Amino acid sequence: MQKTEKNLADFINQVADVSGVKKIIAVASAKGGVGKSTIACNLAIALSQIGVKTALLDADIYGPSIPSLMNLQDKPEVKNDFLLPIISNNIKCISIGNMIDANSAGVWRGPMVTKILHQLIRSVNWQFDGNKVDVMIIDMPPGTGDVYLSLAEKFPLNGVVLVSTPQTLSVIDTVKSVDCFKKLKIPILGIIQNMAFLEIAGQKNFLFGEDGAKKLAKDYDLNFLGEVAIIPEISQCNEEKIPYLIKYPNSETAKLLQGLVKDF
Repeated sequence: MQKTEKNLADFINQVADVSGVKKIIAVASAKGGVGKSTIACNLAIALSQIGVKTALLDADIYGPSIPSLMNLQDKPEVKNDFLLPIISNNIKCISIGNMIDANSAGVWRGPMVTKILHQLIRSVNWQFDGNKVDVMIIDMPPGTGDVYLSLAEKFPLNGVVLVSTPQTLSVIDTVKSVDCFKKLKIPILGIIQNMAFLEIAGQKNFLFGEDGAKKLAKDYDLNFLGEVAIIPEISQCNEEKIPYLIKYPNSETAKLLQGLVKDF
């Protein structure tokens, strides 16, 4: 009886591949408001621009941002009991935000959140068009809670990219993310410093402190993947629901992200 129970527990806790997906990269930050979703969207676009078949999963069940950032307006179709991802800018996208009223609050307990997340990943036909996804980008919610544990226990994450502003409050929380992923034995691919500075008339203005995330990467022996400045055009693109790399594919930031994702 004990052996049977152990085998059942092993089965329940087994990490299984996601059908139609070759590699999964999470984009995370324990701190909200650091531009993580914007970075996740543009990393997905950068992958697509260099010829990688890409998917983008919105794992922020309480506050999904991907529908707005990627201009996803329709509900996903259902075919043969599987959801079909919504295509935007050549990216296969899924978000709970396209399945519920945009003005409704998601009032769910932890177990329900993890169940929804499982359905968003495993109940989707990612290769409905005959093409497997080379890389899936997962836009993680803020924090280090149930979603993180569920993903680590059930899905084969190949790595995580951390996003932080230089600000001390953000860096403090990013340290928690580093500790979280080390405990979960998920490889940390590196840290992106977002909102690094605002350049005016050739002068860099460090509105949120200087090089906080860069110093963190050095202190914890992590790869510093680069920094993204405060660029008004990025905010404007978010308002227009057009990813920055779509509108400005030849910008310095586009080149940075395109170069970065080559290592994914």
